[in-house]
Amino acid sequence: MKKENTTPKKSTKELLEELNNELIDSLTRGVNPFSIIPLQSNLQGKIYAGLNQLILAHAKRKHNYSSNLWGTVNAYNREYNNKNKVNKGEKGTILFYWSKAILLIATNKGRTEKHWLDEKEDITQFCKEKGLQYVSKEEKVFQKHFSVFNGNQTMYGLDENEKLFDFVLLNEAINDNFNTTDAGASYYDVKANMIVGLKEDIDFFGFETIANATLGKSGLNVLEELSVDEIRIVNFISASFLAATTAKNPETQFVSEVVDLVLKKIESNNLAKYINLASDVYSYISKIYKNTEKTKRKIS
Repeated sequence: MKKENTTPKKSTKELLEELNNELIDSLTRGVNPFSIIPLQSNLQGKIYAGLNQLILAHAKRKHNYSSNLWGTVNAYNREYNNKNKVNKGEKGTILFYWSKAILLIATNKGRTEKHWLDEKEDITQFCKEKGLQYVSKEEKVFQKHFSVFNGNQTMYGLDENEKLFDFVLLNEAINDNFNTTDAGASYYDVKANMIVGLKEDIDFFGFETIANATLGKSGLNVLEELSVDEIRIVNFISASFLAATTAKNPETQFVSEVVDLVLKKIESNNLAKYINLASDVYSYISKIYKNTEKTKRKIS
């Protein structure tokens, strides 16, 4: 007889609280929870956003996975025609998403009824089919969760990993793509050679400068939309990503003021926006690095 699982299922709110507590615990202990290599993606190559990126990168490091690819059970079955299934007994990693629904208030022969509809559903057509008289509608947003599995947890053991940046090559990529006139380049009042010519003694502070200059590049250009405190948060997270991806990998310099800003965003469940921007910064640096790497390969 199969034993019934009596473990109560956790709500999305409880799972988010657990994640926030883990982040707060790490920061208060002086451990940088953002010192990870991002760019975890689904089977179609779409990069996960916000907190999901952080959750997956941590899960990858915790379980020593070598793949950056993730997918649901159904996604693996669909993508590989049921030939690459998730291994039995594997435990998934929980991710979060927002879902919008419409609460329709209508009358039916004098009685008031409530109906939940998908946001894309045609309300007029629905009322016509059900013989309802429209009264009003309300948009409701729900946070839900689902489980994904790493490529290593499947029969094929998919291995799609992000390589570390070579420090010298990163130096060339920055040299070729940044200059002292870039918006945000002087935000920390750091000498120009920290941006146009990385040196072997670059520290975490230097990566924050590069992150800030990237925010001012035409591709993102969001500096004017953010407050000074918000910029400091994004630069801190971006620099953590970059530092974790270099062979140099300088030790994070914790500035209590910045940590306090991050903690406030975590406590108010408002961190996802800044992780998204930091991921954009990392993606930009990764792109120019790979272009430089490709050019060097052609030359040689």
